[in-house]
Amino acid sequence: MNSQIILSPIPLEELISRLKKELNLPQPTQPQETNEEEFLTAKQVSKLLGVSLVSLHKWKKDGKIKFHRYGSRIRFRKSEIIDNEKYGRAGK
Repeated sequence: MNSQIILSPIPLEELISRLKKELNLPQPTQPQETNEEEFLTAKQVSKLLGVSLVSLHKWKKDGKIKFHRYGSRIRFRKSEIIDNEKYGRAGK
């Protein structure tokens, strides 16, 4: 390996790619997918479940449906809504 250090104005991504290649590290072929959950608004959930916003608010208030608060905003995790619908826990 060459012990000479040369500084040049190249983009960070290119520098990382060159270092990986020099160190024989595997390079990703595609960007890695993130496992981010999809969150829904109350309007989207009411449409998905086929209920009114009033019913959804009652379920939320009674603890029959799980929700998440982000500041003043209320969001519902899609996977939890689908589980509620699948097992019939909401509205019972």
